[in-house]
Amino acid sequence: MPFNVERDYFFALRDYLDADVAAQYLSAVNGVIGAYNTTVRENRFTVGGAVEVFTVALMRSVGIDAYHYAAQESSGDILLPGNVTLSVKGIHTTTYSKIGLINKQGEGARVWTTATIFVRSGVGLVYGDPDMFPEEAISDKGDQLGLLGRFLRRHIENNPKLIIPMQIDYKPPTQLAGKSKLQSVVVAHQIMDDLGLDLLKQHSG
Repeated sequence: MPFNVERDYFFALRDYLDADVAAQYLSAVNGVIGAYNTTVRENRFTVGGAVEVFTVALMRSVGIDAYHYAAQESSGDILLPGNVTLSVKGIHTTTYSKIGLINKQGEGARVWTTATIFVRSGVGLVYGDPDMFPEEAISDKGDQLGLLGRFLRRHIENNPKLIIPMQIDYKPPTQLAGKSKLQSVVVAHQIMDDLGLDLLKQHSG
């Protein structure tokens, strides 16, 4: 089977994960979910990217030579030895809606070919790959290839060995979005601080 190597890496993570490291990973994921409400569209990329970075660190903590390379590649987020790749998808809503797998913008066909760690609120880390889902689980509509949520829910219910349980928080309620941090504001203030732009910063609000 083509995803044996990816599955073995996930099982290694599951079997050798230190409880203290796992607790810190959980704190990090919950921290970014709480600070950057994904109701705000720009924050979705921030939370997703941060969770990828945390997951790379988690894998490295058990001796897996993992690298974060989402900026260089569109077919995965984590690079493992032997050019093996994993994708990381965070799902932090209470419902099981469609999970975006691949952006279809541009020319050419798009097919899900990358094993994925789903960081699912209320569940934990869930391993899944294309061989584990039927053809009808994939939605190919609009500009995105996606996994229908009900199939992920069924996958979770039927495959406890593919889960690293963690009490990952759900995203804050939509009505609290106005109290959320905004990544653009955080970055803008950091740039002004780094460059010593005090006159500009005092007017930035």
